[in-house]
Amino acid sequence: MPWQLVTAIFLHGGFGHYLVNMIVLFFFGGELERRVGSGKYLEIFLVSGIAGNLGYLAFCYATHSFYPALGASGAIYGVMAALAIIAPEIKVLLFFFIPLSIRVALLLFILYNLLSMPFSSATGIAYSAHLAGILTGLYYGYRIGRRPYWIFTF
Repeated sequence: MPWQLVTAIFLHGGFGHYLVNMIVLFFFGGELERRVGSGKYLEIFLVSGIAGNLGYLAFCYATHSFYPALGASGAIYGVMAALAIIAPEIKVLLFFFIPLSIRVALLLFILYNLLSMPFSSATGIAYSAHLAGILTGLYYGYRIGRRPYWIFTF
């Protein structure tokens, strides 16, 4: 049922999952929308979410572990990644008190997701969806911001 690639973005496994996604979206979503406009923001959100779901499906087929997944995490990470490219001057507070540039924070999230991916079945977290969302957001950010070689400019 192909529509599940979209509908799964708007469902969550519990209130905690929903709350975390909405807090992150509150901080990054509004800023990205102000910078790129409502239409492009919605496109980034939906395409990153769909890419996240496709990334998780690819991971499931590759590992033969077919656990269901729900949530907007791929879309949320896509929003954050696009914002990291478009607005590298933004500072974030990791754990509410460690100031970092948004790009360093994104690199830490990428590293965490890469290292955690082998434990997806045990944790019930679709790390591959997060990474696919990030890649999509990076693509959009690059296309909109026209800033090559971003990873080397912290």
